Amino acid sequence: MAGALELLTAIRAQLPGMLTAFEVVWADAYAVLDGLDLRLPLPSGHPVYVLAEVQGGRPEADSEAFLACLAGIEHVLLDSAVATSAAELAVFWQARERIPSEILRMQPLFGFDVSVPARDLQDCLDRMRAELSERWPQVKLLVFGHLGDDNVHIAVVTGEQTRKRKAEVEHIVYGCVARSSGSISAEHGIGFEKRPYLGYTRSPEEMALMRSLKDLLDPAGILNRGRVLAWGDETEPA
Repeated sequence: MAGALELLTAIRAQLPGMLTAFEVVWADAYAVLDGLDLRLPLPSGHPVYVLAEVQGGRPEADSEAFLACLAGIEHVLLDSAVATSAAELAVFWQARERIPSEILRMQPLFGFDVSVPARDLQDCLDRMRAELSERWPQVKLLVFGHLGDDNVHIAVVTGEQTRKRKAEVEHIVYGCVARSSGSISAEHGIGFEKRPYLGYTRSPEEMALMRSLKDLLDPAGILNRGRVLAWGDETEPA
């Protein structure tokens, strides 16, 4: 993870404004691609994988600058592959985009879309894995996401064939995210599912302000009633 952050910092510094994607995949998530009829950019076995894409206005010069950037931090790169054409780039993205669909085959699983400051992410994941392992020794934690904006997707597979302990998994995951100053939602909103946990990463004052704005702008409760904030006889989470 430290190497991935060093790579992110180097690209932003040496190729300012050109970074268009910085996807990170942890080893367990990358391993779901093993055995598929799919051309992988790199073999399995490394701790963390990064898919970095840069785009500028001078293709040839920008490619040289990107390669120079990689050469400057090769001490943190165990392996690398560079796309030299649109077709090769498509192969890289095909591998990255196949990961979620393969993970979804591992049912039952519990999926999370959270945001954690990149500098604190590895500690957060280590703590999360340790707490989950205390209850489910065979647990799998499959992680991938958009490290450039602190957003990660987490799939938890407990090894049980039931979803009855869903609340226990959510408590651990969201608790670890809260202790790392993160957010329980990054891309997909709060809705009904995450409403009970909104207080994990929003203070009572923030919740009160949200309620005040909702009452002011939508006094009849006709806009997305019951999403994010409770309505009527429903109660807010503690």
